Amino acid sequence: MNARYICIGLGLDSVTHNKCSNIDDDFDFDFHGRDISVLTRPEIKYAIFILGEEVDELFEIACSICSNLGKRLIVLTAESYVCNTYTDKVQCTFLNYTDLSKLRGSLSNLVNTTTQSTNISGNLPSKRLNKIDMFIEKNIDREIREEEVANLANFSTTYFSKFFRKHKNISFQEYLSNKRVELSKQLLTSQPREKVSSIAFQVGYSDVSYFNRVFKKHTSLTPTEYRQNVVR
Repeated sequence: MNARYICIGLGLDSVTHNKCSNIDDDFDFDFHGRDISVLTRPEIKYAIFILGEEVDELFEIACSICSNLGKRLIVLTAESYVCNTYTDKVQCTFLNYTDLSKLRGSLSNLVNTTTQSTNISGNLPSKRLNKIDMFIEKNIDREIREEEVANLANFSTTYFSKFFRKHKNISFQEYLSNKRVELSKQLLTSQPREKVSSIAFQVGYSDVSYFNRVFKKHTSLTPTEYRQNVVR
């Protein structure tokens, strides 16, 4: 096989000790040992984790990373080993490596299936961003915390901040502020007799003075000046 399969966890000798065959004759493993940072690489959609009691804590961390980043683990483990359950939030498939004759076919089929499914889900970031935009539009008249939106996207707040800036080239707070100001500009012109304080409340600002400062920062005009210039 030409493809290389990212492999982490226990050493390959845990799998290949059986004298009948060596699984690495059939699969070109790119072995990273206990360096699970490889899971954070954008191009890595899934990885093979060789699991045993010695790396139980490492497996827990790997599951957490995959859960946050939307990646998948294919787990090779001995039938006698019963792992703790960390897989409720991550796509994780277990294969028994003690029967190598069955393992070859199972792993090959699973790798092909996983590759196809990850290709299909390649538009996942855009779906998440669309979901975030819909949430902002629906809730723009109130306070929106970044932690709240991170939970909506199934991300930690720290990872969400990086994810959002990567795809929008702007921080979430700046993006939200832009959305509020753009909507307020529309309302100032479409509702020429509405008080500025009412417009501020409609776009999520309870402090009118703060709204005036934010608006002027974005437009170089106060809301009143903007309305006077546009509505004639």
